[in-house]
Amino acid sequence: MLAEYLSFIVLLLALYVVAGGILITGNLRGTPLVNTALLAIGTLIASLVGTTGAAMILIRPLLKANEGRAHNVHTIVFFIVLVANIGGALSPLGDPPLFVGFLRGVEFFWPLKHIWLQTLIVAAPILMSFLALDTWLSRNEPARGDEPIALQVTASSISC
Repeated sequence: MLAEYLSFIVLLLALYVVAGGILITGNLRGTPLVNTALLAIGTLIASLVGTTGAAMILIRPLLKANEGRAHNVHTIVFFIVLVANIGGALSPLGDPPLFVGFLRGVEFFWPLKHIWLQTLIVAAPILMSFLALDTWLSRNEPARGDEPIALQVTASSISC
């Protein structure tokens, strides 16, 4: 049991270090489509870099894109549900119980092969609900200038 726990801690540390070295900056505007795209991307990458890693990578761009909006709290709630919870369901890297299963002999790609449809069935309606709510809330907000939409991804190197 201690070996499983230590393996889990090492995995979390590795994902945390890798995700902590990725910084996404840019001039995104928090429009309903941009926000929905960020949530969808976060949901997808959470199975690759873990739910904590995906949340670390995408929370800053999401907050920055929506900082000028009057109604933006719902964005964080949906972010937590989609990226930090549902997103990690497709690999042992994304979800701790799946990692324990992997340590006990479950095939690495078993979740991807067998529960991708269930994950889609859960994530798609939540994304559509977010898009509808965000569109409705953004209708009454003043229009922001036509700033260019640009992203820059920076990965810092770690040296010992």
